[in-house]
Amino acid sequence: MWQSTFSQIGGSLFHIGDPGLSLETRRYWAYEILEEIDLPPNRYRFLPQYQHAFWKVLTTLITLSESGTVLFSSDEQFGPKAKKFRKPYTVEAIRRIHDEKGLRFNSLIIATI
Repeated sequence: MWQSTFSQIGGSLFHIGDPGLSLETRRYWAYEILEEIDLPPNRYRFLPQYQHAFWKVLTTLITLSESGTVLFSSDEQFGPKAKKFRKPYTVEAIRRIHDEKGLRFNSLIIATI
């Protein structure tokens, strides 16, 4: 979904996914670490046991990035129309959105510290 944006900007791709990943199939799914939220629709949160690690990984990736930013994206095959957020959001702002109403599937956010 976001390949053209990734290709335009460049950098490394870091996939957050299934804690039970099979090395045989090499399939990467994130659904086992997420919970879908009904209201508002098309939103998700990370399950409580994965939240601390996720925020730490996101902050570390931003710190290691030459630009001080990370493209944080999600996609779901049957999800809503794609939405690219126009302005950068701090990790704290993204966490606040996550906690209060959930993050949106099929979205791309520029994350910064």
